Amino acid sequence: MTRRFMGMPGLAALGLVAAVAATVVLGGVAQAQEKVPPEDVRAFYGHDDRQFVDSTQFPWSAIGKLYFDSGGHCSGTVVAPRVVLTAAHCFFMGDGSSEVDRPTDFFAGFDEGHYVARAYIESYYVPPEYDPNRHLYTSEIDGYDYAFMVLDRDIGQITGMMSLHPLTDQELDQAVRGTWLTMSQGGYSRDAENQLTAHIGCPIVRYFNDDTFFHECDTLQGDSGSPLFVQVGDQYHIIGVESATYMNDQGEYDWNMAVDARAFYDAFQRFMATNQLTRAD
Repeated sequence: MTRRFMGMPGLAALGLVAAVAATVVLGGVAQAQEKVPPEDVRAFYGHDDRQFVDSTQFPWSAIGKLYFDSGGHCSGTVVAPRVVLTAAHCFFMGDGSSEVDRPTDFFAGFDEGHYVARAYIESYYVPPEYDPNRHLYTSEIDGYDYAFMVLDRDIGQITGMMSLHPLTDQELDQAVRGTWLTMSQGGYSRDAENQLTAHIGCPIVRYFNDDTFFHECDTLQGDSGSPLFVQVGDQYHIIGVESATYMNDQGEYDWNMAVDARAFYDAFQRFMATNQLTRAD
């Protein structure tokens, strides 16, 4: 099996081989082995189930397009009035580089140049355990591929906000068996990067003890940092963040990997307290 990340490279990274590590699953954690080019990704399961959705309507309005200095983009979600959740690997130039690609703007509900709300990135947090070079060559820190950003203004009251839900083992077992809630994903894929696409009703197929799971939501580059979420009543709860694809050399399809909300739920609470932020800001 092999892995690649789902961020969209910026101008500085175009032409580089955004390769990732091959893996085998041992002891409940995917172990890295070798690299492959991104063109080999097979991230659709039977056929492409993505659809365009109305990004002006919640919950889709809470998902946005995140731009970086390089010109690249990832996806992110409003989880507090001034806070966006995304993936840590988006903040680096790619190919294992430790050079930071600074985030600049976040456009919630982006659609062909229009958007529900725009804000500049005031500050951000990437876990100190995350290392882009290690992440390229090992799966030991897969569970740290998440990041939080503070916006320069409150947009959550305009866009709506999703909450975080750390999954229990029982819920994960039910999800794998197909007896839990319906999971969906939405992001800005490279083949339609100016419109929000969503896969509604995609399964979790396997989970690991490093707070990651494999799923079968159809995603491409650009979807990094996008939410995997469930609906309970009129509330939407993020249970994972899109991270990478593990290639399956012995099977017909590959496995998309997300970082489980258990990996970042406590860090989010600390981040909010440290920055004196609340869900009611």
